[in-house]
Amino acid sequence: MELLPIGRFAKQAGLTIHQLRHYHEIGLLEPAFVDNESGYRYYSPAQAARAEAISLLRSLDMPISDIQRLLQDPAPEIVNLVLARQRERLESRLAQVEERLRLVDALTRQRRLIMIPEPSDLVEVRVESVQPGAEDRLYVVLAELDGSRTLPIWIGSSEASCIDGHLKGVEAQRPTTHDLMSAALQRFDLTVTRATVTHIEDCQTFYARLHVRAGDREEVLDARPSDAISLALRTGAPIYASASLLQAPAAMA
Repeated sequence: MELLPIGRFAKQAGLTIHQLRHYHEIGLLEPAFVDNESGYRYYSPAQAARAEAISLLRSLDMPISDIQRLLQDPAPEIVNLVLARQRERLESRLAQVEERLRLVDALTRQRRLIMIPEPSDLVEVRVESVQPGAEDRLYVVLAELDGSRTLPIWIGSSEASCIDGHLKGVEAQRPTTHDLMSAALQRFDLTVTRATVTHIEDCQTFYARLHVRAGDREEVLDARPSDAISLALRTGAPIYASASLLQAPAAMA
């Protein structure tokens, strides 16, 4: 019986020489003959079907352990079971890829990299008040729901007036920008799921995000804390902040 050297067999089976060597080492596809002096591997043409099956299953990214199981017992029920399990793996990966594509689309629309990973230490907060501070600055004060820590954030006068008016139930004669945005979100069936104050840069500039859902799709938008807080108040969405910010000194200077 003619034996094929590893190079010719690799081309015939659609595998690489490196793969054949690896499959030999792990016992998945052993050569028909190995020359003891040269170490050259030779394969029987009858092994082509097994090699092609391995090539096909590896193209599906199936784990070696599952391939070994199929080759050892190719009964229909085993084949169905292993293929169904591989389909679940691929579907899970597809969902992850789709989520990453949504992130790519969001970054493309925003034209800048603002998607710093959201903190893992978020705690829910409420808007406690709007207060004056030093140098005629105005602050919106967030208070921890299940604790005593607070987070004052310096905001502009118009933003402070908008938040303070909402807290006190004062209706504006004409819709503010945040009233208009809230109405537009509702009109187009968009739901604000939460606002998060994520981090601070240069010891003075806070960053926030607004999570908006449309059906089963969620978008995460970069926002000023005052805007995110105002929209969360008007839509009834929860507000979160990084615990590391709440642990910072609360003096408003």
